[in-house]
Amino acid sequence: MSILVNDNVEDSLEENREVTYPSAKIILDATYQDYIRLLNSYDKIYDKINIMLAFVGVILATFVTVVDFNVFNGTVDKLTRLEGCLILIHFTSIIVFIILFVLCIIKSLKLMMGKSITVFKSEDVRNDNLWNEEEDIVAMWLIDKYTQCTNEIRPIMENNQKQFRKIVIYASMGLILFMIIIFLQKVGL
Repeated sequence: MSILVNDNVEDSLEENREVTYPSAKIILDATYQDYIRLLNSYDKIYDKINIMLAFVGVILATFVTVVDFNVFNGTVDKLTRLEGCLILIHFTSIIVFIILFVLCIIKSLKLMMGKSITVFKSEDVRNDNLWNEEEDIVAMWLIDKYTQCTNEIRPIMENNQKQFRKIVIYASMGLILFMIIIFLQKVGL
């Protein structure tokens, strides 16, 4: 996480000193709640990615132990067209399954590395100029800082959610292919 380097506190306060903001305390609370909600959502994405990685790992381990690769050792001359088509579908399903699950792993690990996000730098409130100001001016200053952080975090969150949805789609398609592979194995290939 990167830390927001706030502007000069004195300059920021000077801009707001001319006008009073009676509703600033209410707006500050709403802004803070939005900031906290966004940070919590950012953290939850990583929990979901961990669960997805565990799921993909279990399915891959099951795949390696369940799938019989000896199907492809037979001679092609003795196969009927139907058997040949079923073996081709089986082989293609295995290859596509592996590609989808490797993509899930790569995209999940890439998301786990994540981008650094801007967070509120609470040390900036330890400033005599800030402590001596009116409550509504300080509230406006805090609103500005929370809003800056929120505006930088939101696009990163939206991108992470979009990437996670893709991972879920890949895993779902891979799971369907896994069921097809098992079915083809059970029918006697």
